[in-house]
Amino acid sequence: MPGKKIFVSALRRKDALVIVGVLLIGGATVALVLRNSSSGSPRLTPAKASSTDEVSVQVALPERNEITKQVVLAGSVEAIEQATLYARISGYLKSIKVDIGDRVSSEVLAEIDVPEMGPEYQGAEAEVERAKMNIENARAELERARAELELKRITYERLNSIREQEPDVMPQQQVDEAKAQFEVARAMVSVAEAKIKVHRSEVSKAEASRARLATLMEYTKIHAPFSGVIVKRHVDPGALIQQASSQTNVSPVVTVARVDTLRVFVDVAEPEISFVKKGSPVTLRVDSLPGRVFKGTCTRYAGALDPKTRTMRTQIDLPNRDGVLRPGMYAEVVLSLGQKQDVLTVPASALIIEGEKSYVYTATGGKARRVEVRTGSDDGIRVEITDGLTGAEPVITNGKNLVKDGTPVRVSAASS
Repeated sequence: MPGKKIFVSALRRKDALVIVGVLLIGGATVALVLRNSSSGSPRLTPAKASSTDEVSVQVALPERNEITKQVVLAGSVEAIEQATLYARISGYLKSIKVDIGDRVSSEVLAEIDVPEMGPEYQGAEAEVERAKMNIENARAELERARAELELKRITYERLNSIREQEPDVMPQQQVDEAKAQFEVARAMVSVAEAKIKVHRSEVSKAEASRARLATLMEYTKIHAPFSGVIVKRHVDPGALIQQASSQTNVSPVVTVARVDTLRVFVDVAEPEISFVKKGSPVTLRVDSLPGRVFKGTCTRYAGALDPKTRTMRTQIDLPNRDGVLRPGMYAEVVLSLGQKQDVLTVPASALIIEGEKSYVYTATGGKARRVEVRTGSDDGIRVEITDGLTGAEPVITNGKNLVKDGTPVRVSAASS
């Protein structure tokens, strides 16, 4: 059957084309893989050499050194003193003599206008003068009363003497009248003395009222509480200033900060608080002044931990005579917590920390040995070893990640 042969031949040609296509695709894939491998594409390599491969490492001998325990903390630079000044009396701002950035001492910064206070003060002065004049009048009245008392006393004593010597010449009634007048004069002296005391109290009251007004008038002038710099100005001349009995609904005038000495607050973690002492040296760096190191001292600490963070608030004072440090700067603080003499140390690069345990690799007998150690203080460069090493074992500082316990090693150079 000719037609059937033609159909079979067509199917065979189709199968042949499919086979050829598959072979071509496979060949292209193999060529691509070979090209990638020859072009140096990254390959997966084992993290460590096998136990039979010799690894080149660098070592260092443990040394006995002086080590300073340090802790690096973040802090914020603040002014040693800062105050926002308010008005103690209501009125309109008459003048303000400073603006932000101005350096000030104990001087008048602003003045408030209170027009009605001047006449009130003059009235208080007049009241003081009137009270003083009343005292003078009372003193004159007292002198007159004392003179009258002396006259009545003499008259009474004279009449009484005549009566005793010649009873028929002087009647008793006249003597009694003289005695009564003498007693009245004595009472008038007491009254005059009491008036003086009353007028003195009036003078004191008038002077107190005048002093109060004088104080209020002094409140119209806002003084700087200390030498410093104006960091913020809040109002302009003509503004209505309310008396600041509280900080609610009142406007501050200026904010002044003392910046010749600055302070930095840091939070020391619980494990280090026992080492914090007053006078401990501190070094400080700020990002805006690269390369500069500032020195200060630990001046005070809270003495108690914040239960939320388990840290203790600690203050550091920094002299700032040249004024290059500014409040608000971010600071990296290195706090020295004490020194240890003649302790066994290894480079920090030799230490391996896994969980709560620490290890080093020693290179002894041509092989790496994993040794568990106990550590103490560290200064970021060297670490104190309190147990695990005698001091004679060279420790691997470079290449420790390529070895395991028993790996053959070749010491290429010793690191310091």
